[in-house]
Amino acid sequence: MAKLHTMLVKAALLTGGAFIGALLARWCDQLILARSTRQSDDERDRYAQGLGPLQQTRPKNDVRTL
Repeated sequence: MAKLHTMLVKAALLTGGAFIGALLARWCDQLILARSTRQSDDERDRYAQGLGPLQQTRPKNDVRTL
């Protein structure tokens, strides 16, 4: 009987983890989509005004990725 309970607890934890992972993935996708949409709109507005795209400047020793 203890094996059955352990198996049910493991299944519940696995299901809960998968659900939380799916929620986090959806949230991250929405953040990325909102950022890219905002950037696209900003660039479209700049081009409409006859301006060039913005250049991101970073120090040469900065190794972070976007």
